[in-house]
Amino acid sequence: MVLELGIIPLVCERATKEDIAALYEICDRSKAALEDDEYPLALSAEWHTRYAQATHNGAIAMLVESLHDPLVMSLERAREAAPLHGRRGVREHRALVDAIAERDAARATELMRTHLERTAKLVATAERGDTRRTSRPGGRKRADTVAEKPTGGATRKGPATGKSG
Repeated sequence: MVLELGIIPLVCERATKEDIAALYEICDRSKAALEDDEYPLALSAEWHTRYAQATHNGAIAMLVESLHDPLVMSLERAREAAPLHGRRGVREHRALVDAIAERDAARATELMRTHLERTAKLVATAERGDTRRTSRPGGRKRADTVAEKPTGGATRKGPATGKSG
């Protein structure tokens, strides 16, 4: 996660029209796959690899390419926890390309952080063996999420903020 966040300034500065077109093309193929109810997770990994290539730094590109298979495995775990995870990821990828095309590193950083943190949480959920759905279609959290208070009592979390209420 640190690597992909750290290279955003390079991507926003160095991405060529061809890089941006290639990222959009992966987004288009991803959207078409979703419309056919098929979304190979390798497309997401391909997007992340192509994103790293847009730094025009060979070492970064090689490092991210070396993480392709572990990335696909992580995405498979995330899909176990949230079957609709890919749909949201495809929208996030397109928004990231929009920010890169606009050379808006701050916006791209915000989008990438959200994208990666959400995926990491889903992977952690799947690894714990807790495959209860943590989100509904559209990525909204369930309103009936319950958190334990340190005293052992339960409190309801608000659906919009996740804060105790």
